[in-house]
Amino acid sequence: MLRFTIRDLLWLMMVMGLAMGWWADREHLNKRVTRAEANRDSYLHMLDFAVNPDPPRPGVHDDRDIPPEIKAAIAANAKHMRDRKQATP
Repeated sequence: MLRFTIRDLLWLMMVMGLAMGWWADREHLNKRVTRAEANRDSYLHMLDFAVNPDPPRPGVHDDRDIPPEIKAAIAANAKHMRDRKQATP
Protein backbone atom coordinates (compact mmCIF):
# COMPACT_ATOMS: atom_id res chain seq x y z
CA MET A 1 0.00 0.00 0.00
CA LEU A 2 1.31 3.45 -0.95
CA ARG A 3 1.58 6.03 1.75
CA PHE A 4 1.77 9.72 0.90
CA THR A 5 2.94 12.30 3.36
CA ILE A 6 1.93 15.94 3.47
CA ARG A 7 5.37 16.78 2.08
CA ASP A 8 4.72 14.59 -0.99
CA LEU A 9 1.37 16.23 -1.60
CA LEU A 10 2.90 19.71 -1.25
CA TRP A 11 5.59 18.82 -3.78
CA LEU A 12 2.93 17.52 -6.17
CA MET A 13 0.86 20.69 -5.75
CA MET A 14 3.93 22.85 -6.39
CA VAL A 15 4.89 20.97 -9.56
CA MET A 16 1.32 21.02 -10.85
CA GLY A 17 1.00 24.73 -10.06
CA LEU A 18 4.22 25.54 -11.93
CA ALA A 19 3.15 23.42 -14.89
CA MET A 20 -0.29 25.04 -15.05
CA GLY A 21 1.22 28.53 -14.68
CA TRP A 22 3.69 27.85 -17.47
CA TRP A 23 0.92 26.50 -19.72
CA ALA A 24 -1.33 29.50 -19.03
CA ASP A 25 1.55 31.89 -19.78
CA ARG A 26 2.31 30.14 -23.07
CA GLU A 27 -1.35 30.23 -24.11
CA HIS A 28 -1.53 33.95 -23.31
CA LEU A 29 1.66 34.57 -25.29
CA ASN A 30 0.37 32.59 -28.28
CA LYS A 31 -2.84 34.62 -28.31
CA ARG A 32 -0.86 37.88 -28.15
CA VAL A 33 1.39 36.81 -31.03
CA THR A 34 -1.59 35.78 -33.16
CA ARG A 35 -3.34 39.08 -32.45
CA ALA A 36 -0.14 41.06 -33.19
CA GLU A 37 0.36 39.27 -36.52
CA ALA A 38 -3.23 39.98 -37.54
CA ASN A 39 -2.86 43.64 -36.56
CA ARG A 40 0.46 43.89 -38.41
CA ASP A 41 -1.07 42.60 -41.62
CA SER A 42 -4.02 44.96 -41.25
CA TYR A 43 -1.79 47.96 -40.49
CA LEU A 44 0.55 47.16 -43.39
CA HIS A 45 -2.40 47.01 -45.76
CA MET A 46 -3.75 50.33 -44.46
CA LEU A 47 -0.28 51.92 -44.66
CA ASP A 48 0.22 50.70 -48.21
CA PHE A 49 -3.15 52.12 -49.21
CA ALA A 50 -2.46 55.42 -47.42
CA VAL A 51 0.94 55.84 -49.08
CA ASN A 52 -0.14 54.64 -52.50
CA PRO A 53 -3.94 54.80 -52.89
CA ASP A 54 -3.73 54.07 -56.61
CA PRO A 55 -1.31 51.14 -56.95
CA PRO A 56 0.62 50.92 -60.20
CA ARG A 57 -0.77 48.67 -62.87
CA PRO A 58 1.53 45.94 -64.18
CA GLY A 59 3.62 47.16 -67.09
CA VAL A 60 2.91 50.85 -66.45
CA HIS A 61 5.82 52.86 -65.07
CA ASP A 62 5.37 56.35 -63.72
CA ASP A 63 8.73 58.11 -63.43
CA ARG A 64 7.47 61.65 -62.90
CA ASP A 65 8.52 61.56 -59.25
CA ILE A 66 12.12 60.53 -59.98
CA PRO A 67 14.55 63.48 -59.83
CA PRO A 68 16.50 64.17 -63.06
CA GLU A 69 19.90 63.43 -61.49
CA ILE A 70 18.66 59.99 -60.43
CA LYS A 71 17.31 59.36 -63.94
CA ALA A 72 20.73 60.33 -65.35
CA ALA A 73 22.49 57.97 -62.94
CA ILE A 74 20.14 55.13 -63.87
CA ALA A 75 20.74 55.75 -67.58
CA ALA A 76 24.53 55.87 -67.07
CA ASN A 77 24.43 52.64 -65.10
CA ALA A 78 22.31 50.96 -67.79
CA LYS A 79 24.77 52.10 -70.49
CA HIS A 80 27.71 50.84 -68.41
CA MET A 81 26.02 47.44 -67.95
CA ARG A 82 25.27 47.18 -71.69
CA ASP A 83 28.88 48.05 -72.58
CA ARG A 84 30.17 45.57 -70.01
CA LYS A 85 27.88 42.83 -71.33
CA GLN A 86 29.04 43.45 -74.92
CA ALA A 87 32.71 43.43 -73.88
CA THR A 88 32.56 40.00 -72.28
CA PRO A 89 33.27 37.14 -74.71
